[in-house]
Amino acid sequence: MRYAIGITALATLACYLQRNTLPGADALVADLLDAPRQRRVDTREFVANWRGKDYRVQPEYNYELTGMVVSLRQHDGNSRMHSRSQDHLNVADLCVIWGDTAVAPTLSQVSFWNGIFTCNYKTSSHEAWRAFNESEISNNHLISDDPILRDLIRDVR
Repeated sequence: MRYAIGITALATLACYLQRNTLPGADALVADLLDAPRQRRVDTREFVANWRGKDYRVQPEYNYELTGMVVSLRQHDGNSRMHSRSQDHLNVADLCVIWGDTAVAPTLSQVSFWNGIFTCNYKTSSHEAWRAFNESEISNNHLISDDPILRDLIRDVR
C-alpha cells in the first residue's frame, strides 16, 4: 500500500507539472492557422431551459473557430457572479488562440489565465510579445442546454 501511495503521489506531481505544457508542432492541425469565420444569421429567438430556468437566446452569428485552448474556466453556476445573475446556461469560458500566435516558438513564454468573464495573458519576454498578435486570441463563452454537449465541453483540456 505504501508503494501505491508513493507512485500515485509521483504521478499526481508529474501531471501537475505538465498541466500548462503546450502541444508540440506535430500535434497541431493545419486549420489552426486560419482566422475564425463569422457570418450574420437570420435565426429566430428561442428558449433554452436548464434545470427549470428559461433562457431567451437570440442567435446573431454563425461562428467557426479552429484554435488552441490555452486557458479555460469551467462554470458550475455556484460562483457569486454566476449565482447572482442566474447564469447557469454558461458551461465554460475558453481562451483560444490561432494563426501565427498559436505556432510562435516563443508561445511557452506567455502565461494565460481566465477570470470570471475574461481571458488574460502576460509575458516578460520582448521577443514573445512581438510574436504575439492580439487579434489572434478570443474568450469564448460556451452555453448549452444539452446535457451531452455540456459533458463534452467539461472534458476540454
